[in-house]
Order: sequence, then C-alpha cells, then structure tokens
Amino acid sequence: SLETRPIFIKKLSDAFQNLGFVAVMNTGVSEDTVDMAYKRLRDFFNLDPTTKENYQITGSNSQRGYIPLLKETRKDHSAADFKEFLMFGRVLPYYVEEELGYGHNVWPKEVDLKSAIGPLYEELNQCSIPLLSALSIAMDQKEDFFLEKTFNSDTSLRAIYYPATTKNPNNHSIWAKGHTDMNLITIKPKATAKGLEILDKNGEWIPVSVPENACIINVGDQLQNITNGYFRSCFHRVVSSLDSLKSDRLSINLLVHPRNSSDLSPTSKCIEKTGGKAKYPTANRQELVMERLAETCDVTPELLKSLAESKIVERMIDLNKASPKVMNLLKEKGLASEKVLDAL
Repeated sequence: SLETRPIFIKKLSDAFQNLGFVAVMNTGVSEDTVDMAYKRLRDFFNLDPTTKENYQITGSNSQRGYIPLLKETRKDHSAADFKEFLMFGRVLPYYVEEELGYGHNVWPKEVDLKSAIGPLYEELNQCSIPLLSALSIAMDQKEDFFLEKTFNSDTSLRAIYYPATTKNPNNHSIWAKGHTDMNLITIKPKATAKGLEILDKNGEWIPVSVPENACIINVGDQLQNITNGYFRSCFHRVVSSLDSLKSDRLSINLLVHPRNSSDLSPTSKCIEKTGGKAKYPTANRQELVMERLAETCDVTPELLKSLAESKIVERMIDLNKASPKVMNLLKEKGLASEKVLDAL
C-alpha cells in the first residue's frame, strides 16, 4: 500500500546495506508451482548420466542446458562445487531468442519440464518487479530505473541438484563453496532441504531459514557495482548436515540480469553515498558477466576474445579488483595486454 511502501523500501535498503540478504513475504510465488517444479526436476536429475549429458549445450558458457557435476569452480577456489544444474531463460519463441541474441532453452524429452519451469519463471519474474522498483527508489533514481534495464533481458533460472554427500569423494560437508552471485539480485524460493548459509560482517557463517510462503532475496555483484558498494553482495554457501549425508537437495534461483548493453557503472548518487570516490569499474552487463564466466567455468575462445577487447580487466586492475585467474587465462591464450602482463 502507499502507507507501507516507504517502510518496505527502507527495510529492504537497510538489509542490503548491512547484510545483502533478506526474506520477503507475500511474493506471489505459489508453493504449489514451486513443488511441481521440484517434482519434475527430481525426475530429470534422477535420470542416468548419459541421458542427462545429451542436454549439454556446447558453446553456451554454462548459460543454458545441463551442466554436469564438478563443472563449476567458484571465484577464488580451486576445487569445483559438488552439484549439477540446469539453466533456463525466458520461455520465448525460438526466433525471438535469435533476435535478442540469447541462448536457446533445452527441454528434455524424458521429463516435461517446460510446463513446470515456464509458470515458475513467470511468477518469480513478476516477484522481481516491485523489488527492482524499490531498489531504484532507494538509490535515488526513477522508479523504472532497473525495470528499463531488465526489460526483455536474459534473466535466467538456475535449478541446482546437490547429490547426497556420501557420494562426494572429495568433501563431505560443502556442496557449494562461499561465493557471491554475478547478477543484479537473486530470488530464491524454498529449497527441498536446509544448507544455505551467509557470511556476516564478523566473518561468521549463519544458517538461513526460509519462512513459509517467503523467498530469500540477495544482492548480486552487478548491483554492488552500480551502487559502488552501497548495497553489499554477500558471500553465501551451501553446506550439508548429518541429516543430508544420505539425502540430496534441490534449489531454484532466479538470477535477475539487465540487458547486455546496460550501463552498470557506479552512479554519481551512489558514489556520493559511499565516500565520493568510485570503488568499482565502469562497465556494462556483458563485460561483467564475461569476466565472471572466465573465472568460474570453461568458456569459448570467442568469449575470451571479446573479454580482452572490452578492456574491463584493465579497468579492474586500476581498482585492484582484477582476478589473477582471469589475467593468467588471457596470458595463456595470448590475449593479455601490456597492462595485464605488468599486473601479473
């Protein structure tokens, strides 16, 4: 309502400044829709590995289709996460995906995922609209500031399967290592088991409990970049417990992204709020995503070339935020500039 909206915006802003995570009630995301999606997803992940691997998409940079176990390594970690996942975008006609330059969704023949994932994507996407409006106002921008940037964007839904930890030969407690998300915000409906933890300002890992009929919303690196750190992209991880040694876990995340060309450079108003000096690089969405993908997964030569040509790494060097792994990868592929070589 008009009376409670300013209170909501203030509470959301305070939470995103202090922790980067918040639980939001009455999101409009149906528990039945979430449950149906988990039922169909479990049917898919229980298929034999050979069948599932038919739905990998070569050249997608892990942004569409099936990604097998131990294929994603978190930023600043050497060992891969113990999970497998599916990536979906908006459910659009094939020719529209082509026009927008997005990857294509893959729908398995063995399990009817489309009729479950499509409605869930739409409900989660609708949930994002008032949140993005509230964040825009909290940043002293027009209400449609983020809505314009995310219109017809490549916002994606990631469905993650964490196998029982007794099947993990390397680590019996960590499913997904500590990381931040690379997008604007992430919307997480309830998972099928506990395990999500966040890192507080004191360096303590805190278990997250999702209330009934609520979603967890967290800040991603793109929002942190455009707010110059005013909103905090919080580290989180997924940890198994004694109860989950023999059981698995499924989770769903809507990763809200702007369009590729959207400017995510720190705004002047957020620079003022955070000390008057830019702490994050000038960049658009595509540049930030390319840099993170080069850090975390196997990427195509075309993406690496585009990353090198964008000069985002050089701008990160200026702010002491460049990834040694990405810089070394550019060097290995003969794409490193003199500035990158000097930084190494």
